[in-house]
Amino acid sequence: MKFLNEMIEELIDISHEFSHGEITLDERNLKIDLLINQVEQLEINYVNPIENLPMHVKSVYESLLSRHKYKAIVSLKTLKQVDNKRTYNATVRHLISKKLYFNAMLRSINRSIWGYSEVNKMVHVKDFTVLKFNENEGEENE
Repeated sequence: MKFLNEMIEELIDISHEFSHGEITLDERNLKIDLLINQVEQLEINYVNPIENLPMHVKSVYESLLSRHKYKAIVSLKTLKQVDNKRTYNATVRHLISKKLYFNAMLRSINRSIWGYSEVNKMVHVKDFTVLKFNENEGEENE
């Protein structure tokens, strides 16, 4: 949730700067490109309690993440094409209210983990990070 909140704050900052004329359209688009790059680097954090889940459940999580990343990226790319400030601000408000479409995915994963731990009599870990950034993104393998 920490990474998601940081990306939302960055989107708010970009919108504020653009609305007040502090940055140009090109600078706004570059900042949105950086935000898109951050969304592309998100991945599931496979630590306790997620590491104990069966592989088929993990593949469902990966599918959910891919679907929600796609929605967020398409929305951000659409945002880059908007020139009218009123339409831009309305679109940004929608994205912020939906938390870049990741909120529903995080709720689903948390409920799934809670249910799995209840059924299998495991200790449920309440505070854990579901998403993380891929540190290896962009590096070449030797």
